[in-house]
Amino acid sequence: LGAEGEAEVSAGGRCGRGVCLAGARVTGGFFGRSRAGSAAGKLEYLWFFGRNAGALGISWGPRLVGEETGHVVSIHLSAFEPFPSGRPVGSIGAGMVAGFGFGDEAVRGGWFGVGVFWEFSDIFSWK
Repeated sequence: LGAEGEAEVSAGGRCGRGVCLAGARVTGGFFGRSRAGSAAGKLEYLWFFGRNAGALGISWGPRLVGEETGHVVSIHLSAFEPFPSGRPVGSIGAGMVAGFGFGDEAVRGGWFGVGVFWEFSDIFSWK
């Protein structure tokens, strides 16, 4: 069992009915009693429905758990709701992630996670 914080940066443009994004994701925290973290590249597709938006992404990159290393591949599914007018720019989101790790024992295997987050950019300006 563990907990990690995450930061992401992305750039992209219009793509069909949505937005195609490429970027990076960095995580850090703990897994069991060991420090853990990863740095990953990501590709993501963002689409709009009603007032809200959804995103489907894939990320891949190296991961560290204590002294053990490996690589992870993960799939991310997120939903976003914009803040009302006059509130801070951005949206609140919730997401699920599932992945698989390759490498040393602490990294190897499947995993699943959920999260709630604040998206600081105005993704709805692409709508």
